[in-house]
Amino acid sequence: MGNNLKFYRPTSGQWSKYLIIIILILGIVFRLVNFDKKVYWIDEAYTSLRISGYTKAEIIQEIDGRQINVKDLQKYQRPNDNKDVGDTIQGLALHEPQHSPLYFLMAHFWAKLFGYSVTVMRSLPALISLLTLPCIYWLCLELFESPLTGWIAIALLCVSPFHVLYAQEARQYSLWTVTTLLSSIALLRAMRLSTLMSWVIYAITVSLNLYSYLLSGLVFIGHGIYVICIEKFRFSKQVVRYGLASLFGIIAFLPWLRLVIENGIELGDWADKETPLGKLITRWLINLSSVFFDIQIGYNNPLFDVRSGRDLKFNYDHFLIYFDILILIIVGYSIYFLCRHSQQRVWLFILTMIAVVGMFPIAQDLILGGQRSSMARYFIPCYLGIQLAVAYLLAKKINPLNGRFIV
Repeated sequence: MGNNLKFYRPTSGQWSKYLIIIILILGIVFRLVNFDKKVYWIDEAYTSLRISGYTKAEIIQEIDGRQINVKDLQKYQRPNDNKDVGDTIQGLALHEPQHSPLYFLMAHFWAKLFGYSVTVMRSLPALISLLTLPCIYWLCLELFESPLTGWIAIALLCVSPFHVLYAQEARQYSLWTVTTLLSSIALLRAMRLSTLMSWVIYAITVSLNLYSYLLSGLVFIGHGIYVICIEKFRFSKQVVRYGLASLFGIIAFLPWLRLVIENGIELGDWADKETPLGKLITRWLINLSSVFFDIQIGYNNPLFDVRSGRDLKFNYDHFLIYFDILILIIVGYSIYFLCRHSQQRVWLFILTMIAVVGMFPIAQDLILGGQRSSMARYFIPCYLGIQLAVAYLLAKKINPLNGRFIV
């Protein structure tokens, strides 16, 4: 009888599934714990100011140099009876029109319902960020028709220090990530189905994405380049449908776009500060590495600070230099592998996603001067494209039948 006893041994494919499930659970936990352990920094304080409906000028006028306590200050950090959602929109429109209003409206009503503590304010973007996981899986199905690639992309997104960081920040960047993925899914689906409703859905996602973040315009420029190239520069029905859907999406955004044009965009003095090219390149590598690994571990001070201009100096014997270069090589090889082994409709979509959004802030700094490209959050669609390329590489290199790497 003892000889007939059998023990269950999971196959290598099952082990892969278990590993992905564990990573998925960890990714959810990372996003939903320790909301109150990090400092509520200046950008998040501006979020609270905007949802209160007050402006910076009104605070200065009311305080008028007098000493106030914490309770008095909290009046300007939460929704109140003196201000309403219209004041939130007006404050954004006059002073920060570069920040589209959708997230701030959501945060205003969220704070009204659940309070204005640090935990509550950060829980909204954290919950929104959970939507990125099914969205990137769906995008992988549309692009690669491969569930395995989708699960690997979810795993990369789950444990990405960059995405976890912005998932717990009371700003609009997790919302921008979700709407960028949704608009990409909607475009691919519309091109595949080519129905009126599918293009209407794409037009809606165009508007939602623009109302989430102004730089979404670059995403749709990339989409336009993709559609035109796929249609071989012909004035085809697909090009016309894309153009009309984008036009209707932009028309819906015109009320806010008018405010942006009238009031201008102010990024602060730090944006135009002259920065040596070598320092910019180092920052680009640090930001790229943070998508996959938190190289800030072990350092009490930031690796660089755009406001003070102080950067950690790296010598050639510093391990971070070589770690950053290794990440760059992996990313470069992933893009090469993608272009060589996937269909044109796949690699072209990801390349436009990476290049159009990625090159804009870099070109601005190289031509006009400044350090806008030091801010990793401007590259979110670019980083999503990079993660898709790496996910494709891993899915193709791992044979799901025996768990071994294939050449």
